Amino acid sequence: MKARRVAALWLLTNLALAATAVAQDRLRGPLDRNRMSALKGHVHPLAVTGNDQGAVDPDMPIRQGTLLFKPAASIDAFLAAQQTPSSPDYH
Repeated sequence: MKARRVAALWLLTNLALAATAVAQDRLRGPLDRNRMSALKGHVHPLAVTGNDQGAVDPDMPIRQGTLLFKPAASIDAFLAAQQTPSSPDYH
């Protein structure tokens, strides 16, 4: 049982290290607020004008927040390319 825990911990550690080693910044420049848009259908039903209590203190910490993104249609092809040794995206 202990060997399984050690193996699982080793695997998770190596996966985490591999993920951080290849992570790259995908923001290629400053954000242009004129090109930003709100996502439709992604607002909590209680987030309405009637419940707005105004601005909060800028120093208020956000203890829990979640961003969910819909993956691009090409993600399956990219993931398959990462598993193909002849692909430039391999590993």
